[in-house]
Amino acid sequence: TICNQSQTLFQNKDHNVMLSKDYTLKEMWDSPTRTEIRTAMKEGIRHPNCSNCWDEEDAGKTSQRMNYNRKYSNLEILPNQPRIIIFKPGNTCNLGCRHCNPAVSSYWIKDRWQVEIKPVSELSSADYSRQFSDAKESFRDDNQGVWSILNEWMPGFVFYDLYGAEPTLISPLMKVLEDAAETGYAATQDVHINTNGTIWRDSYRDLYSKFRSARIGISIDAIGAQADYMRYPSKWDTVYNNLKKYHSMMDEFPHIDVHISSTVSLLNIYYADEIWNFLTQDGFRCEFNILHQPKYINARIAPKEAKDQISKKLQNIYIYN
Repeated sequence: TICNQSQTLFQNKDHNVMLSKDYTLKEMWDSPTRTEIRTAMKEGIRHPNCSNCWDEEDAGKTSQRMNYNRKYSNLEILPNQPRIIIFKPGNTCNLGCRHCNPAVSSYWIKDRWQVEIKPVSELSSADYSRQFSDAKESFRDDNQGVWSILNEWMPGFVFYDLYGAEPTLISPLMKVLEDAAETGYAATQDVHINTNGTIWRDSYRDLYSKFRSARIGISIDAIGAQADYMRYPSKWDTVYNNLKKYHSMMDEFPHIDVHISSTVSLLNIYYADEIWNFLTQDGFRCEFNILHQPKYINARIAPKEAKDQISKKLQNIYIYN
């Protein structure tokens, strides 16, 4: 898609979806879909692809479109490549978080089949897993239609915005960042990467320091044994030690920012103040996101009595920027 807020997948001239296991990034960049959306934008037409941003702007909120336009208002447009890459390379993940699903985490596939599919269907585990093969095949290590083109486009990039599943498990993606650092291009580039915090390598310190700026978001939804439950099979002691290592980079490199991203659901909203107090007292900056899906752990479904107790417990949290 054009960005992570897009409603329209890239399609070819026959209106078939273009997957990166079948098409190169260059072919997607030149797709009829992108041409149509870009033409609409130039002519001031609100294309349905961008409805998320239009709706937010109509409601008085600063949209992602506005944020990017302000930050990169003076950026020269290159005709044959993007300057910003918002990238979520597949569903490879080492965790089966309680609020996740197989489309976002490969760890979930076996459990979803065992618990929800097998009891009501004759679909085999292999056939069920095959439904998610596109995500795996599209970002194979040897898929040069992705990785070689990212390296070819590298001199023109100004911002990498990287998400998962778990992006640090994607070796060729991390290699792109390493190549940017080694060639010196990183000195004029910004990077944001979101990780679950289970992985730390000493080389990260040198890698992220080479970028003009680096923003690292670490997903933490609970502390202690609750964290082990919510982000199975992670181990809190390991994650917490990694948090401190990530955080220590800010002391050495002022252009590196590390923050905690906590997703609030029915499973953890009662403990949001404890998460906040624990992390902020340790010097971490914490941001809360609201879980909308799956609905069965959306905090909205809590009975009124529970909501009243939650509100009473959380009303004394002091949030500061």
